[in-house]
Amino acid sequence: MNAIAETRQQLTEVLSWVLFLIALFPGGFVGYKFRQNGLWIATALLCASFLVPFPTPEIAMLSHRGFASFAVAAVVGYFVYRWRTREADAE
Repeated sequence: MNAIAETRQQLTEVLSWVLFLIALFPGGFVGYKFRQNGLWIATALLCASFLVPFPTPEIAMLSHRGFASFAVAAVVGYFVYRWRTREADAE
């Protein structure tokens, strides 16, 4: 029984990191395209993920890691937008 629980935990860990990588792309797009509103969207989703009750710790870990990567990518996308517009204004 312990081997099943350990395998389940390892699988959840791997899937959460895959979700983290997948969520970076739409998060960066939202942060870049929607600018300030994208930051608000990412913040609201991240806060909502902490308020929603999940039935198992594994599902909670998947959700939080996915929303966290989305929020981080939205912030990075926003900073990339600011950097590119500042660079364009300088020319």
